[in-house]
Amino acid sequence: MRLYNLVEFLNNINTETKLLLQVNDQKVPLGQVKLTASECLLIPGKEAFTKKKLFKLIQNIHCHTLTVWIVNDKKEKIPVYGMQISIEKGQATIM
Repeated sequence: MRLYNLVEFLNNINTETKLLLQVNDQKVPLGQVKLTASECLLIPGKEAFTKKKLFKLIQNIHCHTLTVWIVNDKKEKIPVYGMQISIEKGQATIM
């Protein structure tokens, strides 16, 4: 998935929606985002980012074609292929 695809998925949800990552069949909070010249790394943490916080980080990025990866606890990169949104829980799970 590219960064612009992720932005499109998130555009229509509430700004306070918490972002989670699907890692090894578990949902964990998105705690850190690392941007490089060619990729966007989503890293688990203790407290979940909100859509608002993520958009604040990426708002000035001009290259939205970065490939998005989830980094697991073994530092392996897992490709992102979609998102599951739970409006009732106020969560979006990136998988």
